[in-house]
Amino acid sequence: MTIRMILILFFSLTVSLSLGQNRYNVNMWGMTVATVEITGVDSVYDNGPSRYIHFATQTSSLASAIYPVNSQYISWTNLDNNRILSFWKKSQQPNINNEIMTELVNGNVTYKATQIIIPDDAFNIFTFLDYLQTHQVSNTFQFRLEREGLQYDAFVNRLSQNEDTITYNLEIKLTSSQKFSSVLEKTDIFTWAVFKPGVSRIITVDYSNNRIIKCEFQSGIFKLQADFIP
Repeated sequence: MTIRMILILFFSLTVSLSLGQNRYNVNMWGMTVATVEITGVDSVYDNGPSRYIHFATQTSSLASAIYPVNSQYISWTNLDNNRILSFWKKSQQPNINNEIMTELVNGNVTYKATQIIIPDDAFNIFTFLDYLQTHQVSNTFQFRLEREGLQYDAFVNRLSQNEDTITYNLEIKLTSSQKFSSVLEKTDIFTWAVFKPGVSRIITVDYSNNRIIKCEFQSGIFKLQADFIP
């Protein structure tokens, strides 16, 4: 596996593992290769209580020389039941410029210019991680995960606990009864890599501050880490 591919895989995980006006450094071999900035606030959407979640990531000058990426993802959710109300993303990388958004059609949240519906009970990776920071998982939590028209069976398992800090393992598998195809023929690197089979995804949450403080990614012999910047 090349260094370029390792960077691609880990960036996708770390862009997904943080929220609420926090910043993270993504490190490999002691070097910062990317930064992640996240804003998560309670707000109002369509006159109802909602949650606004914005993820933005950018490669460092070092990593940009290998593979420059600039991505933003915005999700709105219902504050009472976590239903996705709206999703928008824009991602720029070599040879791919992605931009997608949803719209409300007959009460369903649908990807614009398609008939692909986001199920009411589904998280996306961003809204789930927002949820995880305020909801402890006792043993195993199973849920539906949606990714641009595709649906996955996801599982979070508790690995260890030290006072208010809990470490989890995240598993993601494509649902066997998949109904729709992907909205995009080629998605952005971050989105593709976080759902890649056969990788280890470890998330550590500090529940005294309701934030993810560390995530670790391992593919084969390669291991990278993202750390919260105090």
